[in-house]
Order: sequence, then C-alpha cells, then structure tokens
Amino acid sequence: MSGKTDDPANPLKRLLSMGVAAYRDGSFSTAEKIFRQVLRQHPKHPRGLHLLGTALDAQGRHPEAIEAFTKALPAQRNNPRFFNNLGNAFRAGGEVIRAKQAYTRALKLNPTYSKAHCNLARLLNDEDQPQEALQHYRRATESEVQMAEAWLGLARMQRQFEQLQAAEGSYARALELAPEDVPTLVELASLYQSRLQTQRGIPLLEKAMALESENPLPIFNLGQALGELGEVDRSEACHRRVLELAPRTMQSVLAVAKAERDRTEWSTWEDTGRFLSNLDPDQIASAPAPFLLNLYPTSAETHLRVARSYSNAFESRAKRLGGPIRRPREGHSSRLRLGFVSADFRQHPVGYLTHRLFAHLDRGHFEVFAYSLLPVDDPVTLVVREGVDVYRECARLTDLDVARRIASDGVDILVDLTGYTTYSRPTILALRPAPTAIQHAGYVNTLGADFVPWQLIDRQIAGPEQRIGFHERLLFMPNCVFPVSPLQGLIDPAGQHWTRSGVGLPDRVPVIASFNAPYKLDPLTFDAWAVVLHEVGDAVLWLYDGGQPKCPENLRREATKRGLDPNRLFFASKVPYPRHLNRYRLADLFVDSFVYNGGATTIDSLRSGLPVVTLPGRGPLSRMGSSIVRSAGLPDLVATDVDDYVEKAIGILKTEDSRREWRDRTTEASAGAPLFDLEGWVRDYESGLQLIWEHTKNGTEGDIVLSDSARKELENQ
Repeated sequence: MSGKTDDPANPLKRLLSMGVAAYRDGSFSTAEKIFRQVLRQHPKHPRGLHLLGTALDAQGRHPEAIEAFTKALPAQRNNPRFFNNLGNAFRAGGEVIRAKQAYTRALKLNPTYSKAHCNLARLLNDEDQPQEALQHYRRATESEVQMAEAWLGLARMQRQFEQLQAAEGSYARALELAPEDVPTLVELASLYQSRLQTQRGIPLLEKAMALESENPLPIFNLGQALGELGEVDRSEACHRRVLELAPRTMQSVLAVAKAERDRTEWSTWEDTGRFLSNLDPDQIASAPAPFLLNLYPTSAETHLRVARSYSNAFESRAKRLGGPIRRPREGHSSRLRLGFVSADFRQHPVGYLTHRLFAHLDRGHFEVFAYSLLPVDDPVTLVVREGVDVYRECARLTDLDVARRIASDGVDILVDLTGYTTYSRPTILALRPAPTAIQHAGYVNTLGADFVPWQLIDRQIAGPEQRIGFHERLLFMPNCVFPVSPLQGLIDPAGQHWTRSGVGLPDRVPVIASFNAPYKLDPLTFDAWAVVLHEVGDAVLWLYDGGQPKCPENLRREATKRGLDPNRLFFASKVPYPRHLNRYRLADLFVDSFVYNGGATTIDSLRSGLPVVTLPGRGPLSRMGSSIVRSAGLPDLVATDVDDYVEKAIGILKTEDSRREWRDRTTEASAGAPLFDLEGWVRDYESGLQLIWEHTKNGTEGDIVLSDSARKELENQ
C-alpha cells in the first residue's frame, strides 16, 4: 500500500496533501473531513489516522484524537513525530504521565528532535520541574539553532532562574529568527524593565502594538513602562485602550483610577469603589499590588484576599528558584543580626523617618545590616550607611543573589521597610533567607504573605475591628508605629524663610493647609473642607498640586460646585524638602484626608508646630493619622465623626487667639511627646524584636503586645 500512496499521481496522496494544506491554513475541520475521506477508503491507513488525530487535537477534541492516534500506533512505533503529536493530545487532555511517556519515546527515537524537547520542557515546567525544563530547552537550541520557539522557551527558563544576562541573549536570538513575534517583543521589554532599563523596551512594545493592535497585553505593558518613566498621559491612554479591549482588567482599572486621583478628578469615584467591592475570583487572582486599593474605602476582607493572592505569586516564584535558601549561622553569638531591606534609604518620606533608627540600635544586642534595592547615594543614604554595621548595594543583583547574600550574612530577623510600594522586591522575602521576618514603616497594611509572618503596628491603626484584615502576627507598639528621626544635621529647616506674600498667600487670614499628595484627596474630605470654609468666611485653603497641571483646575471646579469662590484655593508646588518644611509655618491648621491619611506630612506638620485635625476610618491607612496625632500628645485633635472634624477645625480657626493658642499647644506637646522620642521608640522596638526572636525559637503562637511588664521581663532574662 505504501508503494501506491508514494506515487505522485496516486489520488490518495493528493487527498493527504490537500488535508495537510488545510491543516496548515488553520482549516482544521476541513482537514478532518479530508482525512476521514482517506480512512473511508483505507480504514487502517497509518498516516491518515495520525493526521486525523492532529486535526482533532487542534479542534480541542482530545479523546477522539487519542483514539485515532491509538489506532495508528502499531504502524507508527518508530516515528518520533507521531509520539510527539500523541504527547500533545495526552497533555491537552490532562493525561500528564502519558504525555511525558510519549515525548520521552519521541526523544529516544530521535534525541535531536527539538520540537519534542520544547514540548517536554513545557510539560516539565508546568509540573514544577523547572531545572529539567531548562535542560530540554537547551538541548532544543543545540539541536536546531534556527528554531525561534526553542530560544524563546530557553529565555523564559533562564529568566525564571534569574540568569538575566543569558536570558537577554536568548530573547535577542529568538527575535532575530522571528522579528515579529509579539510574545518575544513583550517579554524582552519586560526583562529590560526588570533590569532598570525600561527605556530600551519602549520601541519593542510599540512594535508589538503595531503588529497586534487588538492585543491588550503589549498595550498594558507599554502603559506600565511609560508610567514608570513619568509619561503619565501616554500611560493613561494605554490603560484606557486596554479597558476598551478588556473592560474588567483590574490592573488597568486601578491604573486609570490612580491617574484620575493624581489630578483630583473624581467623576468615577463611586463607580470604582463599587467595582472594588465586587471583585470576582479571576480579578482577585490577576490583581496588581494591593497598594492602590488604599485609595478607596475597600473592605478589610477584600484587601486581604487581594494581598493573599498577590503574595502567592511570589511564593511560587521563590519555590521555583529553590527557596527557602536559609543557611545555619555558624558560631551564633548572643547578638541578633537584623537585616533591613528597603528601596528607600534615600531622600524619600520613609528615608526621612527611618534614617537615624539604625544608629540608635544597641550594638550590645544587635548587629545591623542594610540591603539597598535602589542605586542611590544622597545625604539620607550617607546617614544610613554610617548607622549600620554593613551596607550592601543590591540594586543590580537578582532576587536570588540578594537572598543568598542575606542568608550568607546569617541574618536572624529580616525587616522589610518597603512593603508593596514602588521598587519593592517581595521575591527576596519569599525566598525566606532568614528564620523570620517583619514589615513596617513603608507600608501600613497587610502583605498577606506567609513569608513575612510579623507586622509592626499599634492599637490606633489596628484596633479590634481591624485585626481581621491582617494575615500576619502583630507586634503592637505602645505608641505610634513610625520611628521619627530628627532632621538636625541632615537639613536645616530654619535656613530658608518663607513669607505668605512670598508664596502668593494673603496675609492676616486663616490658612488651612493639606500637603497630602493629590491622590489621597477624595470628595468626602473636600465636602467637609467646604463646610469649614463656608463657616470661616475669610479662610483660604492651601493644597499641594503634586506636579499635576490639571489638579488646581479640577479642585477649583469642585469648590465652585460647593458654592465656594474658587479663588480661595491656593496651591503649593514641589520644592526641595528643607524649603517645603518651612511652608508649614505659614499655615494655621493642617486638615487630614479621610480615606488615605497623611503619614510623613502629618508628622512634618506637628514637628513644625502646626496642629492637625484627623478623622480615623475603617482601614489602616485611614487610621494612621489618629495614631500620629495621639502620639504627639494631641488626642483632642482626633475627631469622632465628620461633624466633629468640622467643629474642631472651625474651633481652631475662628479667632486669631485660638489659632495662636493651638500653635503654642502643638509646639509644647510635641516637645515631650512619644512621637518625637526616637530613643524611647527604639528601646520599645528592640524589646519587640527580641520577643519575636524568642517566639520564633520556641514556636510560640499569638500576637505580642509591648508593655512595661513585658519589657521588664525581657530585661531580666
């Protein structure tokens, strides 16, 4: 029979050729019909059965495909292509073991069969055997150097193992062979972005968009990259286009919401809030970093579910990198080794708050290591360097290399100061390079991660009603969760003086200020401010524009809607930090935002002698204002509801004497307040870290509440 079908004039061969051509054109049902026509004439025709199986498999009819392949098996036992296709059917049908056996058989028959190497590599990677997958992709590229698919697979595996230089070369080789392959273009751009070379990836993403204008993936990635480069308008346009193509893409919903909040545009405030209150499992699974949920009054349960889902991705990545990678510390001394991981050892709100913390830690009990995730070197960095025992630059290292460095340093407690904010690298923590870990300062919310079992918190931020929103065990500080470093020696806030006229403010009228970033403002807060402005008729409102040209225009429009003269709103632009601090001295009252309180801005207000009225809400970020203000010795400025918030503000502003009185009271209270007692804060912190270590060694469960008795007991050990 084979002799007859090999004859070019043979009708059977012509049918087979027609079926193959239809298959290659993607007309799988047509190909199926042709192959069935062949089999009606020759029911046991091995190639006809084989090709029918491939056509059925391409249509997703995997059981039928396997049946056809099985019938062809007796005559195809020495055909590696047959076993490769049989493996594809088994894999698509969920029969992983039989798929692996089929691919292995194909490679026994032809050890240089690149396609089978690639297919087996994909299966092994899916089955959590990445090292074996990497080897098969390598064999595929060695066997067939012109196979783009193999180079792309190799690049993905190399990236997974953080062999980033090698991955870049493999992506480039894949792109040489297939210059218009969209996944390769997108992934190489992503690799550049992860290596702090975002600009290099922009042309690749633009090319991918041109090739597949209806594919949301390259558009989304371009939006993310442009946002990182500060091209906010182009970034937002990309995310809006993504939402046209895939309306419920949560990352883009939040990206657009953040862009709107940056310029204080609130038209979608309620719609976005409802969207976030009704997330389905797929949206939660695809959620970006949960930081942006803090911009809306999202429930603790939703926030925790998103954080848990987000952390699981880092758990999986760490597992594939071989974690945990902890090493036993040789010659363990009585001193605990603390490892601080941060992207903010720099001129940044977190850097300004924490920079003197490290030097105050008792070297009789602790050795202090710092791991910097950004390549920075400024006055804050210098103070941090001088305050630690070991400072390590880690920006150019892979997550795995950083974790290995931490493990080799023998760190006992790893302290994350970045959380889920910009430049964070949670995979380092997920690799578990230390016996335990705690997070605080940079992110006042749950990470939802098993790999960071502790969070530093206080009772104001996490009261009994808020405990449900934290996955971690909590270490409760007796006062505010933030360490407040003195600024003397770092900057001279008294060195440059402002006058009201110098910044465009009117003299001799009450000035209400809020220098929180525009994205923290919300319509509910602005409603309350409008009431205050109506009641204190000569007062003006002084806000920070965040570098957003449309922010003043939008807020003046909001003022007009509320019956206010828009000319009563004034705006402060970004200036160097020492000069900014002096602006607080020109105001009479700082008013906090509701959903997302001020953190560093509230602290700077109080240290400048400017009273702050705040209203605690339900979530951690809406409660940190009350924590700060109470720790500054001013509990009377913490409102119980919106009406009380308004009344407190009016009471302070109503007369010149009351404004002066509250200025003096704030300055006096701050002088002896726990908020500004860094040494006292550090002693509490040290006690907490030692208790965490005891709990870790002994396997003790439960939260830790720092108190005088707990500290004394620890001191007597």
